[in-house]
Amino acid sequence: MVEFEFDPDWGRIGWMTLGVVLGLAVLWVLYSFVGTFVFALFIYYSTRRVHGHVRDRVGQRSVSAALALFALALPAVLLLLYATAIGL
Repeated sequence: MVEFEFDPDWGRIGWMTLGVVLGLAVLWVLYSFVGTFVFALFIYYSTRRVHGHVRDRVGQRSVSAALALFALALPAVLLLLYATAIGL
């Protein structure tokens, strides 16, 4: 007859459980901010092309970045704030 000996390392199991719980907590936090991340990616990729055109005309990177953000991101944020105000 085959006998199995079960002698778990409770310290290791406790650390693994803690790691899984912390990993799930991090995933939950990231999941709650998915919309914010998607909006940030949209702003990044939409202002990137405009930033290149403005930088060619202005010459300074920081000024062209600010102008690109004001040209595209500010109206999108204002539209989002307006929709939120209407929804409340």
